Amino acid sequence: DRAAKRVGELLVGDAGFDIGQGDLIRADSSRAPIGVTIDAERPQTYWFDAQRAAEQRVIDASLPAGRVNALQKLPDGKLLVRSYSDTEPGVYYFYDPQEKTLSEWLSTRPWIEATKMSRTEVVRYRSRDGQDLMGYFTRPFDARPGPVPLLVWVHGGPAGRDHWGFDAEVQFFASRGYAVFQPYFRGSTGMGDTFEAAGYRQWGLRMQDDVTDGVRALVERKQVDPQRICIGGGSYGGYAALMGVI
Repeated sequence: DRAAKRVGELLVGDAGFDIGQGDLIRADSSRAPIGVTIDAERPQTYWFDAQRAAEQRVIDASLPAGRVNALQKLPDGKLLVRSYSDTEPGVYYFYDPQEKTLSEWLSTRPWIEATKMSRTEVVRYRSRDGQDLMGYFTRPFDARPGPVPLLVWVHGGPAGRDHWGFDAEVQFFASRGYAVFQPYFRGSTGMGDTFEAAGYRQWGLRMQDDVTDGVRALVERKQVDPQRICIGGGSYGGYAALMGVI
């Protein structure tokens, strides 16, 4: 409230993940914010607009559970829905609010069999100096019970991050029998300036420990085989792979 010079009610927030200006969803005509998508552990959309919130509930209930369903309003009043998940690369639908009908338009990669893709879960662990951390862990869908071989796949940047969703590289490695661990180490973006700044001057040091400590947690939980672990990545991930070996 600029007149009263005070902050109004909290519309939406997340204690762990950033909200940027680009995350706002705006009305086509007035450009007023009507919602926001937070790229948290997995994307979450919150609507300030009651009608759009109701439409989101209908669409979410109509499509397979576990998917992220992103809505975009079209000039004819219909909604374009992009539906995806960790195992589904993406299917587009049209939703007609008047008729309350949902029709499939196209599949982005119809040759992908979602039932043969591997699920990605969030794993949380604590570093050796007490920092709470997380990462994404993908276990081969057809793996036998017990520890499996592991590929530690480190993102670039290091001012960057991994995202929950369909990752073709991760699915490729999982299809070859490897579990894949994508650590969210200090220096990564998306969890606040303090978390990102904690990686400054820590290449090969604390940032590397964060990667190693995540692997150790998976070993302790008997999810991966400690004798069959490799590490890779591109850009900063390539540096981290070399430092991991060192």
